Amino acid sequence: MKQKVTFLTEGGIGKGLGHVSRITAYYEAFREQGFDCEIFVEGDEEVEYVLNGFQYQIFKGSSLRECIVKKAEKSESVVIDSYSWGIDVFNEISSRVPIPVLIEDDVRSVYPKGNIINGNIFAPTLPYPEIQGVRYFLGTEYTPLRCEFWDVEPTEIRETLQSVLITFGGADSRGMTRKVIEKLLADHPEKTLKVVLGGSFSDKKLEEDYAGLGVEFFQNVGATEMLRLMKSVDAAVCAGGQTLYELARLGIPVISICVAENQRLNLRAMAEAGFVVDAGDADDADIFERVADQLENLRIYQSRLEYSRLGKKIIDGQGVRRFVKQLIS
Repeated sequence: MKQKVTFLTEGGIGKGLGHVSRITAYYEAFREQGFDCEIFVEGDEEVEYVLNGFQYQIFKGSSLRECIVKKAEKSESVVIDSYSWGIDVFNEISSRVPIPVLIEDDVRSVYPKGNIINGNIFAPTLPYPEIQGVRYFLGTEYTPLRCEFWDVEPTEIRETLQSVLITFGGADSRGMTRKVIEKLLADHPEKTLKVVLGGSFSDKKLEEDYAGLGVEFFQNVGATEMLRLMKSVDAAVCAGGQTLYELARLGIPVISICVAENQRLNLRAMAEAGFVVDAGDADDADIFERVADQLENLRIYQSRLEYSRLGKKIIDGQGVRRFVKQLIS
């Protein structure tokens, strides 16, 4: 009988799909090692297209937290990825599960025994406390990428910059997509813009308004399609979340806008590593002017080559495999 790994996460309308997308990487890595895997999501139907092909259940409200202890006791490992209740459940199950795992993007002063993984580039700089029974896995050596990005060949940089990917997550609650399109069409009308929209994207007239103007739209894009899109472009404009790491893996030069406070450390560290062009914050008055100016700078072939080289140096695609093998060895 296979040993079971249970994954707990959250996502959907109002929460986005970042946690759900990230948890699928761990699912695939554990499954590759012969474990029986199942994902439990506190959320709604918005997550379904991300979880196509995975074994999962969706819970609404607090029902997931109410039943999780019983599920945890039957698992060899429980892997938790949630901002709103992750540490509470981790505290509850850490002594009941042989291999408890908490996925973090921040640092806390106290942890119960278990395994803490933070695959962000800035993670090694955080003041994680030395606690007996707590094992840390920190930095891009352990960055989780979806399995489609594990063994892929990085993109060859083309001599001319012809197309740009634009993506701001499942909902784009800050309305960045329309404004970036508008500015790039005005300043770079010769470029093809490939725009990814999430299922909860609320600007319903966007496609209609820009039809026939050199803008291609893609809705509810899974990992395979996202990989294809990324490899087809010469640069990207995006926020400061998980997408940055997938673009780094492929060596696609990125202009990034910080749309949330929890992205700031990520963007700063990526910019210091030389991979990301940090255009600034979404609230900056001249943010879209900066994006257009930076895209003009990326027209230089040698510049894009260097950004690409540094991105591929940061991420080798094997982070989640490396983590699981070390965890169970």
